Amino acid sequence: MNSIQQRLTAALADRYRVTRERGAGGMATVYLAHDLKHERDVAIKVLHPDLGAALGAERFLAESKTTAKLQHPHIRPLLDSGAADGLLYYVMPYVRGETLRARLTMGARPTSRWCSTGGESSSARWAGSVGVWRRSPGASTLNRFPLRSARPSGRAVCFPPHLGTPAGGRIVMNEPPPRADRPHRDFLNIADFSPAETFALLTLAERMRTGGYHEKPLAGKALAMLFMKSSTRTRMSFEVGAIQLGGTAHFLSPRDVQIGRGEPIADTARVLSRYVHGIMIRTFAHQDVVELAEYASVPVINGLTDLSHPCQILADIMTVQQHLGDIRGKTVAWIGDGNNMANSWIEAAAHLGFALRVACPEGFDPEESFIASARARGADVRLLRDPREAARGADVITTDVWASMGQEEEQARRALAFALYQVDNDLMELASPSAIFLHCLPAHRGEEVTADVIDGPQSRVWDEAENRLHIQKAIMAALMGHVPL
Repeated sequence: MNSIQQRLTAALADRYRVTRERGAGGMATVYLAHDLKHERDVAIKVLHPDLGAALGAERFLAESKTTAKLQHPHIRPLLDSGAADGLLYYVMPYVRGETLRARLTMGARPTSRWCSTGGESSSARWAGSVGVWRRSPGASTLNRFPLRSARPSGRAVCFPPHLGTPAGGRIVMNEPPPRADRPHRDFLNIADFSPAETFALLTLAERMRTGGYHEKPLAGKALAMLFMKSSTRTRMSFEVGAIQLGGTAHFLSPRDVQIGRGEPIADTARVLSRYVHGIMIRTFAHQDVVELAEYASVPVINGLTDLSHPCQILADIMTVQQHLGDIRGKTVAWIGDGNNMANSWIEAAAHLGFALRVACPEGFDPEESFIASARARGADVRLLRDPREAARGADVITTDVWASMGQEEEQARRALAFALYQVDNDLMELASPSAIFLHCLPAHRGEEVTADVIDGPQSRVWDEAENRLHIQKAIMAALMGHVPL
């Protein structure tokens, strides 16, 4: 969690539950949150501290109140604004599926291509709402560049619409082409489905597992699968799943796409959206998935990033319910690295109502943002150093490799750090007598888990691996096939 998000989460904990960062543009960052008072999803736009200091809280709040009263048809309504712990923020409605650009800009595009600064015409008044402004050194104009475009030199400043236009120079409006509405949803993290929808997904996946579902909601539809990280289970489960639902799946490796060879992710998203009906991506940086979803006009599914692994966690939860019943009220113990799996387990615990104990060595904790968000929602999530304490009485013991893909050079250091975090029979004996063992695979027997545990009677890893197929079929059916939840 970055320092701004930490401050925002702590300062607004009594009113808003900040869930995650959605993206940044210019001198502001947007966070997704839940309004605890009105029970609605919102987007909180936080000005960069430098810009906030330049504006001043008094002027910011006064201008925000004025803007909130305006009935301009193109201005996104302001639900709230304030100053907390030195941060200036707006609160806006959040509609699932709308673009990041819409949340960042908040307003209309000006009616004129050229706007004189400091004027009060409507075109000048709202000129600051369109994007990122940069003044090139020695230039007399401010140029607007689309978010995430190549950045010329000069300081970036984002001007909210109610603060008027920058002083000095002329404004060049390089308008992006209009984008079609996106009547679809993405699945980037666990919380992208509501708790009720998540349980409905699990029910649908169970029907598919037991042979009770025979529809073909993906008939005539295609899924693009972008693998910047290789995988056995992710590829096979998505590919077979799409075919079983009547569709097709198309594998793209790093050699098959131009990402990394100069093509922006935004362009890849736009092009693929013209060919397919959904995109699954398995990659390193989570921000790449966020950007892909921002510019795609078809559903995007997070197959894995270094930050989160939501499909795997839903498969794990499906496995728990298959063998132990409703996960609500159960206790899950995560033993080992505070990696993407741990992050998504934490998010799921807060979302679905089960207890989670995370045991990991110091220096290998999960992302603080996930922990803070879960605790703000009242989740029973504990961060521990003793794996025995985490395992005691647990219904589920789960772990992952000590060095994930891309961390191979750290293998020796991690082996020393995690030496006391191996799941063996002694640890399993501390758990509930009916406890099960899970592992997302691939597993390194003799490291994070012993062979007699993963191959033993309490292991459910093969059901867990199979359930990737069923839960991802349910996700594709909902997002691409519009199967109601």
